[in-house]
Amino acid sequence: MKRFFSSLSLLLIVLSIFGQGASVSPTRVFYNNRLGESRTQTVTVLNKTKESQSYQVSFIDFEVDNRQGKPTLMQANENPHSISPWISATPSYFTVQPGESMEIKVTLDIPNTPEAHKVKWGAMSIKLAQEQVTPIGGNQNQIGMGIVNSFQIIVYMFQSPPSITEKDATIYDFRTVNKGDQKQLMLCTENTSPSIIDCRTYLEFTNVQTGWSHTTKRKRFTLLPGGAKEMIFDLPVDIPLGKYSVMGVVDYGSSSEIKAAEMEMTVE
Repeated sequence: MKRFFSSLSLLLIVLSIFGQGASVSPTRVFYNNRLGESRTQTVTVLNKTKESQSYQVSFIDFEVDNRQGKPTLMQANENPHSISPWISATPSYFTVQPGESMEIKVTLDIPNTPEAHKVKWGAMSIKLAQEQVTPIGGNQNQIGMGIVNSFQIIVYMFQSPPSITEKDATIYDFRTVNKGDQKQLMLCTENTSPSIIDCRTYLEFTNVQTGWSHTTKRKRFTLLPGGAKEMIFDLPVDIPLGKYSVMGVVDYGSSSEIKAAEMEMTVE
């Protein structure tokens, strides 16, 4: 499978365009179209520089690493879950004056086919484009105008058919890990449903000898169908020495249940 950006490249690209004085909102767009339905949402590009800037819009795919949850960008239609064939943007090329913004109308047209009865995802690439004067056919006397794409920012797109309501997750690993001399806990969650799930996870520490207890702050993440995520937790700063029962909890949006795993550990 060919991939043309790594997750590190994605981070550098996002930092680069913000360094150029542009911002995009929102950075994630969610659709819940029915079969055969068309819906349009708006993404706004703000030019915060003192010069006019031109941008070019296209659609690509991405997949998520099943351990760290980091996205890797791919060519359009390369992912079997691609939203790219059904989505379009107007305008796809535009110029924004200093201090002004442009609204991009992003339309998702869902066909009435069995393939559309699945969760789909992809990304919109907004590239900072610059005109380049180039000789035509190597002839210095004939000049043509080309577009050079320099920086880009990614807006993630998700489509969840309203008929897909099942949500489920499993905790497949819960254990201590070491980071140098520091002990941490790792809680690993997998999405075992056909839906996109938004998760909140936390740990509950209970000293089995004294009853001292502590609940960590919730950590949030999103899992695509079949996706997994490793969450790392530090020990509480003020945790007393002793033997503990630790409960790892994942709330994945189900109306009837949460998932939990328990382990024992000693803080020395």
